Amino acid sequence: MVRVLVIDDDEIVGRLIKEILEESNMELRSPSLDELFGAPKKSAGNRSGFKVIRETSGRDGIRTLMNSILSDEKIALAFVDITLSDMNGLEVGYQLGKIDDRLKIVYISGWELPDVFPGGTARGPGDSGHFIQKPFKADDILQYAATLYGENGKTQNKLAEMRSFLNLNLIKYN
Repeated sequence: MVRVLVIDDDEIVGRLIKEILEESNMELRSPSLDELFGAPKKSAGNRSGFKVIRETSGRDGIRTLMNSILSDEKIALAFVDITLSDMNGLEVGYQLGKIDDRLKIVYISGWELPDVFPGGTARGPGDSGHFIQKPFKADDILQYAATLYGENGKTQNKLAEMRSFLNLNLIKYN
């Protein structure tokens, strides 16, 4: 199970990202040696999906990441809103990266990229500088999750299936 942290003070956006990821049921794992060398697949127990933890403030998101490390329940990916009510999202991303430099971070915002990232990118410990513009498509979230977690061909096929299944176009909200 891939654990994902979503930090957004907009309840609708946070819930939406959670639903997109948890409903995707994408197979995000590395193939076993048996699978690589042609052995038959094991039963459905191999399927791994996303487990999304939502937080509505930067401080709670940082605390959640710290607790996940202490409890040995690693969070692999974080979606962080740039404009949180309690902290700047870039600072939150920086702090998350200091706690776990392997964490992949995707920033989300309704602001345009040049306004958010002077020069087009953001960098810090563990900070990949990835950005999704609001409003976004379900595909955007799924593609970043698959790409940053380390997809393989099977994941890409599953992503194509999910695009058809979800049949979601542009997701708008305020």
